[in-house]
Amino acid sequence: MWRKNRRESGFGIYGVDLNRNWGFNWAYDDEGSSPSSSSNTYRGTAAFSEPEAQALRDFINGREFSVVVNYHSFGDLYNKPWGFDRTLGNPDEWLYSSLLDSLAGFTGYNTTQGMYPTNGNAYDWQYGEQYEKQKAISFLPEVGAEEWLFWPPSDLIDSLCEHQLQSNIFFVRSAQRLKDSPTRLLATTFTHFDTSANQCSPVIEDMVDFENISATQELTVEIGVWDTSAAAGWLYAEPETLQITAGAQFSVAVEIRPQGAMNLTDGTDTLKAHLSLVLSDGGDPPTIDSLRFPYFLELEIMDADHDGVGDTCDNCPAITNHDQVNSDADSLGDACDNCPEVDNIDQADGDEDGVGDLCDNCPDLPNPDQADSDGDNIGDLCDYFCGDSDRNDIVNISDAVHLVTYIFSGGPAPVPLAAGDANCDSSTNITDAVYLITYIFGGGPPPCDTDDNGEPDC
Repeated sequence: MWRKNRRESGFGIYGVDLNRNWGFNWAYDDEGSSPSSSSNTYRGTAAFSEPEAQALRDFINGREFSVVVNYHSFGDLYNKPWGFDRTLGNPDEWLYSSLLDSLAGFTGYNTTQGMYPTNGNAYDWQYGEQYEKQKAISFLPEVGAEEWLFWPPSDLIDSLCEHQLQSNIFFVRSAQRLKDSPTRLLATTFTHFDTSANQCSPVIEDMVDFENISATQELTVEIGVWDTSAAAGWLYAEPETLQITAGAQFSVAVEIRPQGAMNLTDGTDTLKAHLSLVLSDGGDPPTIDSLRFPYFLELEIMDADHDGVGDTCDNCPAITNHDQVNSDADSLGDACDNCPEVDNIDQADGDEDGVGDLCDNCPDLPNPDQADSDGDNIGDLCDYFCGDSDRNDIVNISDAVHLVTYIFSGGPAPVPLAAGDANCDSSTNITDAVYLITYIFGGGPPPCDTDDNGEPDC
């Protein structure tokens, strides 16, 4: 129907591809159109910069087309929206599929979401622009075998046109049937939602705006979610039924819930669901129509302990803890917390015995069993008499012998070493043995009571 509009400029001849010059997602990217005037897909200086595109736009806006067909000449196939992003289905996908199944019976053509990316193209604008005009169900048939490229032999033109007769009659009949369909009255700039998140990202909120562009017709709209993904429940919209008067606007609040996809496995999953709108014109019987707007969520999932909770939100990613219990609310699950009853986010563990200092009944000595025979909340390893070097629960000459053997003969050290510090000078050496001997045999002060006042000095 159109290819190039060539113009003279001070820099030579350049051409604007008129099928890249329309206003819907014009210049969406440089793959589906080019900013370079020397390119075959040059999109022009602005949307509708070319008078031919303007004329066609104004012609369509001046009428109420329900179906628009754009004939091109390459490939024996049908293109449907969207061309600007061929990975997307459009909200009328079910309708296009039904129509194209019938069309294939007339021509034998295949269907594609665009042969290649095109933005600013005619059929995306005809379908997607819904405020200057009502939405039109648009098609781009490519007529002619691939080996002819864009120029079928002239002696085949008549037969190629005859081959389109039944499909053209079908287009006309479809246009009449779709003329008053409710979804043609529901305008929106929304096409799709596409984002990435990890499994533990917070809820993502989206708001989709609509308008009943009819001057007279009230619509009934039922809102819901159509979700067949492997992790149903990650897309949510409040189910409700609305009565939308002529000319009224309304919005739909949508929540994308990454944490609702806890049953997926490690890796990256692309989830797909739809915001579903079922419309009725209120007739008797009502004409019912529907739209499905696609939502995509690329979800990154890593779950090292395979407990169904992703690493980034697992409060104990190295140990399986399905319940995620966190008694002290310090962001560490009990299964990983070395002091689960006391908030100790730093997890300090000076003696490296696996019990956090705040919970350790003997924090200076490794005692993972936390043995406390007398129940005084001091671990047995730390619960000692001052001067009881050999830890037999009594201070006598054997403690002095134990110290002398440790200091001079390489015997075992007191456990803890402070148990041998009888004179409270913060070290354990021969002076402690002398102190003990003086205490035992010479009437000196007791261990750790250097001023003999009955109170320990350390």
